[in-house]
Amino acid sequence: MLTLLELRQMLCDRPGVRVVAELLDPRNIELIRSGGTEEFIVGERLISLLMAQLAEDCRLMEVFDNLLANTGPEFSVLPAQLVVPAGHATTLACVAERLLREGVYLVGVVQQGRARLDIDLAEPFEPATMQAFAVIRDL
Repeated sequence: MLTLLELRQMLCDRPGVRVVAELLDPRNIELIRSGGTEEFIVGERLISLLMAQLAEDCRLMEVFDNLLANTGPEFSVLPAQLVVPAGHATTLACVAERLLREGVYLVGVVQQGRARLDIDLAEPFEPATMQAFAVIRDL
């Protein structure tokens, strides 16, 4: 936890840098979140959710192994203007189809600086509010 706080201090002049941390004591998660940044904090809750998924369907182990492997797929964010030309009206389904032809899987959108993974593919693409697409691609 002290290392994370020190990293925050060192990176305070670089707002685009995100930190990934694992906190073993869940009591510290709320304390760390109070820093006002949006790091992804991994804790026992995430592991519990993973275990619950595997208990429901053990075939998911292959999926998790692939997603979490060092040589697994790459998670990234693509700026919307690289995928959809400015002023072009479309839906997220069309965006997903276009990306899929390139071997890229649409998993979410970034709106107002926040990632949203609960997307409806029938939803129209709104360039004014959707800054980027969260995607997975095989390496």
